[in-house]
Amino acid sequence: MRYSSPYVGAPGSWIRGNFHSHCRENSPCGNIPLAQAVAQYAAVPMQVLALTDHNHITNADELQKIHPRTMLLSGFEHSRGRDMLFLGATDSRLCSLPLPEAISLASAGGKDRPALAVCHPDPSKNGDYWTAEMIRALPAMPDCLEVF
Repeated sequence: MRYSSPYVGAPGSWIRGNFHSHCRENSPCGNIPLAQAVAQYAAVPMQVLALTDHNHITNADELQKIHPRTMLLSGFEHSRGRDMLFLGATDSRLCSLPLPEAISLASAGGKDRPALAVCHPDPSKNGDYWTAEMIRALPAMPDCLEVF
């Protein structure tokens, strides 16, 4: 199936990015080695790529030197309970805390705090995904929702 962007031709300045990615080395669901995945995203070209393995913060410094035209963000997918992305996170303590405590600690970081993104939202309330009620009950509101 081929997908078409609904934003083609829309006014404004648009950049291409992915905030939810995994690699073979650090996530059980990742199929491609980190260096190869970043190279493939950079070739698209992807202007922003967040490295968000499950409960693991990947240092992107060396890969950033190799791919200077793609902004690489550190971060992780908190998957001890409901999944949430911590975009720009560098504090590895967040990976092992229960989600409410991780959100509270991250939110206390002021202007340098990571952005929080809810993963896998689903209005059907089937029990496996985030619902609006669950999101409203968080200790801090997330900055964004995954939509695809």
